[in-house]
Amino acid sequence: MSVSKTHLEFALVIVFMMCVAMLDYLTGDTVSLAMFYTFPIGFLSYRHGFRSGIFALGLASIGCSFVGFHAHHSLMIALCQMLDRIVAFSLVVYLCDHTRRQMFKAQRLARFDQLTGLYNRRAFEELAVTEITRARRSGRPISAVIIDIDNFKRVNDTFGHSMGDQILVTTGKVLKHVRSGDIVARTGGDEFSIILPDTNENEASRLVTRLRSDFRDLVWAQRKMECDFSIGIATFTSDVPSLDVVLHKADERMYANKKSKKKAGYESGFESHKNHDR
Repeated sequence: MSVSKTHLEFALVIVFMMCVAMLDYLTGDTVSLAMFYTFPIGFLSYRHGFRSGIFALGLASIGCSFVGFHAHHSLMIALCQMLDRIVAFSLVVYLCDHTRRQMFKAQRLARFDQLTGLYNRRAFEELAVTEITRARRSGRPISAVIIDIDNFKRVNDTFGHSMGDQILVTTGKVLKHVRSGDIVARTGGDEFSIILPDTNENEASRLVTRLRSDFRDLVWAQRKMECDFSIGIATFTSDVPSLDVVLHKADERMYANKKSKKKAGYESGFESHKNHDR
């Protein structure tokens, strides 16, 4: 039976605290080793969160009370000393857990777009390169998709940037409904990129068609606005080039799709409930 890293860390903390308690007991009231409890308390709080820190605090409190009640003849002194240490240990738990949360928040800010909740360009490129390398080794197909919201600038200019942000949020909500393992990111103002591992062109087309339909339906249901996006798909089944080349190919096809819409006179984002009421 394998032992997980988490279980091993908890076991080491318990052993460490037992050693501290034993040494503290042997030294009596001449030297206090209570400060050494702060190390395992801080470690578990930082590594595993507030509840684990409280668990370590409880163990440390038991150790301190065991030593305190044997070292002092006065019960009142022992109780006051124990309470004082519990307060100090609680502060360690709070500070380490707070630091942990702030680090997670900073890591999220560095990898995710704050408006849509999708990956940002930096995280997307890191993950996409990994998938391209895997596709080269396995010989499996990989597809890249570029999505650009049609006439987004005109939506902002006509209805305001607040409406534009709402459209972006809606886009992010729709694009999150991809398969597990697909990589979706907001890589520009109104541009989104998707990497679809193990996906041929027909499969990618079916997936993106569903996303496009869901997007149009959701925007109309929420905003009574007809809005659409242009799509470019590039699929590689062998000799997968670099990420830049893959995305450039998809980008070219997206602009071709956008140009064909403009030739057809399509004005996405400009048909609102106001126009329909006339």
